[in-house]
Amino acid sequence: MAVLPFHSHPVRRLATVSERLETLRGTDHQLFKVAEFDEQLDALRDILAGLQTLDEIYEELGRADGAMDMLLRLLLASSSEPLDGGSLQCLMEPIHTKISRAHQRLIDEII
Repeated sequence: MAVLPFHSHPVRRLATVSERLETLRGTDHQLFKVAEFDEQLDALRDILAGLQTLDEIYEELGRADGAMDMLLRLLLASSSEPLDGGSLQCLMEPIHTKISRAHQRLIDEII
């Protein structure tokens, strides 16, 4: 799966632009005051923080996806062997927990 993480080019560029604009914070110029420049910088900082959280969730889901892929390959490779439900549950529970936690974080971030 070739999906770029959130910390790829657009978000890094946005963070760079934000850092450069931060140098103008508190500028005593009427145009900046009318445009509520500092408040806009605060909003941009909040957006970037949200994107960082989404990036963390993306990475967490990526690890769970890799674990599921590995588990499926193991199951396919051992299709002729009987499976122990308890052992399978021990393998699946941490993956399920990771996915559930990431899903809840995603809901908390978006809603």
